Amino acid sequence: MSRTLVILANSVKHHLHCVAGKDINTKEWVRPVSNDAGEALSDEQSSYVNKENNWKVKPLDKITMEFSKHVPLTQQPENYLISKEKWTSNFKIERNDLAQYVDAPQNIWLDASTNTNRLTSKLVTSKEIIITQSLYLIKIDALSLQVSTETIDSKEKRKLRGSFTYNKVKYEGLAITDPKIWGEYKEKAVGNYELKDVYICLSLG
Repeated sequence: MSRTLVILANSVKHHLHCVAGKDINTKEWVRPVSNDAGEALSDEQSSYVNKENNWKVKPLDKITMEFSKHVPLTQQPENYLISKEKWTSNFKIERNDLAQYVDAPQNIWLDASTNTNRLTSKLVTSKEIIITQSLYLIKIDALSLQVSTETIDSKEKRKLRGSFTYNKVKYEGLAITDPKIWGEYKEKAVGNYELKDVYICLSLG
C-alpha cells in the first residue's frame, strides 16, 4: 500500500520519532508506526533515501511510503504499519500551501462534562468519548511559549510548553515536542515568548 504524505509533524520523545502527515490526494491523516501497538519510529525508520543518503523527514516534505496494513488504536485511529521499504522524497510544499490541509474542529478533544481543557485517558479507553481523529492541523493568531525549568531526580531540566486560544477556548501548558522549535528556545532565558500567525499540529497523547 503506497501513499504520498505531506509531513506535518516529526516530534521527538525518548529518542523516538512521532511522524504524521496527510495524504496529498485524500487529505486523510496518516501516522506511520513501527508495530501494531503504535510504537514510534527510530531515526532510520523516520528517514528517506536521496542520492544514496538518508535524510530525516521534516514538516512540509512530501514523502512516499509503503505500508503493510492499517493498525488503528482506540486513541489513534490513523495508525498505519510501515513496511521495510525505504521512504522516498517527492520534494516539498510551501508554507502557503498549508491552508488546504487545515482542519476546522469545533473544539480540540474537550470533555464537555468538566471545565478543563484536558481529556482523560479513562474517557477514551472506556469509549465514553469516541476518538475519530487524534491529529489536527490548525491555524491560530498567536502561540505563547513558556520556557521554564523543573527539578527531576535532583537534576534541573528545561521545559517548553505552549498555550493558545482556539474557538474562544484557551488551551494551556501543552508540551512542545518539535525538535526545531525546541532547538530555537531551549537556550533562551526562562520566560514567555509569542509567535504570531502560526500553524500548529496537535496530537492526542
